Amino acid sequence: MFAGPGFQDVPDPEFPLGDVGQRKYFELAGRLLEQGKLSNATRETAEQVAVLWESQHQRMACGERVPAYLTRDIARFLATLKLAEDTTPIGGNVGAADEPNPFEIIGAALAPFATGRLR
Repeated sequence: MFAGPGFQDVPDPEFPLGDVGQRKYFELAGRLLEQGKLSNATRETAEQVAVLWESQHQRMACGERVPAYLTRDIARFLATLKLAEDTTPIGGNVGAADEPNPFEIIGAALAPFATGRLR
């Protein structure tokens, strides 16, 4: 996907969004613009997420339960935007199994002193 003509900046949303929805829309559309993925289709998807996000937060503010479909649809739309495909996991331990454990020697050295329950 590529930024279409006229998308040098994030356009205003077409739906009337409140503060929560506008913050989410400009966050998503801004990230899409930075990654060169802001097109008319991705802008509309970002706006759909913002509408659902705002609906979800309005329900929570009123003390109502959030229907599962809202969370499911938000996750589905976010997945289609592919904003996180270049990020590393929070733990940052991708490929950690290939690296030797520097603390392995300590466990082996302390093993004779461990109580029966720890062995």
